[in-house]
Amino acid sequence: MCSPTGMMPSMSGLELYEKLPGKPKLIFTTAHPGFALDGFEVGAYDYLLKPISFDRFEEALRRVTERQPAEAPAHPTELLLKANYGTLHLTIPSILFAESYGDHLHIHMTDGKTHQVRMPLKYFLDLVPAGTFARIHKSYAVSVNRVEFVRNKMVHIGGPTLPLGRKFSLPE
Repeated sequence: MCSPTGMMPSMSGLELYEKLPGKPKLIFTTAHPGFALDGFEVGAYDYLLKPISFDRFEEALRRVTERQPAEAPAHPTELLLKANYGTLHLTIPSILFAESYGDHLHIHMTDGKTHQVRMPLKYFLDLVPAGTFARIHKSYAVSVNRVEFVRNKMVHIGGPTLPLGRKFSLPE
């Protein structure tokens, strides 16, 4: 329920969406045009600026119901991420680890490059195939194929050494 100002009282719509299980289809609506990019970054099907006409609302519903998901490969090997007002193309096997900095993520590559994207670590883990990355700390996820050994609560991945959090473990 919205307040008399039209704002949600305890959290933003994006914060609410992030808490929903299963990530339902989303039509982003707002009275603030500056939030459009935020809506599309979470995969919104459409963006409606208030006040919304009925015709425009019908158009948005049509987009949601007619859009067919692309055939996803059984084991995706690439990620397309929004970064710096463009699209970042990464191959999953070339990702060494991901490091969280609040609402940003630094993706460290095997070639030594680091890419910054605006996304939480949890969302990154939802994008990569199950079992390819393991969360080892509240701020780190590593490619399980790159782990060389674990000693003294430190994960060694052939260069960087990362902490293993008390609540986390690597798959056997």
